[in-house]
Amino acid sequence: MKVKAIPLKVLFSIVLISVVFGSWALASSLDFSSIQDQGRQQEQINKRLAQVMGVWGGIKIASGFISFIQTIQIEGSIPVVGGLAVSAQPLGWAEVVDNTLDKVSNILLWAAGALVVQKILLGISIWVSLRILIPLCALIIIAVIWNKRYAGQLKKIIAGLIIITAGICGAVPLSLELSNAIESSILYSYINENVSGIDDTADELERSGAQANDISWLRRLGAGIVSFFDSIIDHFWNIINRTINYIMCFIVVNILIPIGTLFFLKYMVSSTLKYIGFSINYRNFIPAGKRKQLDE
Repeated sequence: MKVKAIPLKVLFSIVLISVVFGSWALASSLDFSSIQDQGRQQEQINKRLAQVMGVWGGIKIASGFISFIQTIQIEGSIPVVGGLAVSAQPLGWAEVVDNTLDKVSNILLWAAGALVVQKILLGISIWVSLRILIPLCALIIIAVIWNKRYAGQLKKIIAGLIIITAGICGAVPLSLELSNAIESSILYSYINENVSGIDDTADELERSGAQANDISWLRRLGAGIVSFFDSIIDHFWNIINRTINYIMCFIVVNILIPIGTLFFLKYMVSSTLKYIGFSINYRNFIPAGKRKQLDE
């Protein structure tokens, strides 16, 4: 008894259907909570997020110290002829510094939000590819195998969807890899220098705050309190300047480079699709006779 060979297109269809169900099953097993803690790129985003929140913490320490010293009314005796009791409040700069710290703090929260968006985009790009694009490509390939009538148009659609899938799968990871490469090769030491400077300045302000917390000590200091506040002004401007430098590096590494990479990939994908003549037009699947009737 002769056994008939299974047609090749049946085997291909079985394989492709297995790909569809396998892709759906894998996508269903993934969620954001499981994706965000796995993979080298997710770990790098987590480290950057921790770094941003550390800088934000240093800013909040400085802001808290400003809020505290603004409540202090300094009284002391300034030695002039005959002695003169005055009330001194050398804190005219405090309001300016406090407003600046508040704005910088808001920018850092925005930066942390941008990193969270990157984490979500990295997870979503994987899910969309597995759940939608890969199964769709497999189903269209099956349609081409079994129906030769529209094979030419369907082949273009398959090629286009494969290019789109590759673009979506690679866009976010490629942008992150490029930003990581630039950060590690060019800006790593500069960023670390600023972050260390912010941490050191925040520690110095905490030590100064422990001294300023003794109100009786401040009053005993008398006119010398003016020089005390003058001595810590530089700490505030130092932490502000270093934070602004850090934010500028952050914008370049985590905003400009990823967005520039995404736009470049979008241009490459759209140019490639245009070159191969990719289009999804339902009219191409309507027989010529019926198409003419619709036009009339």
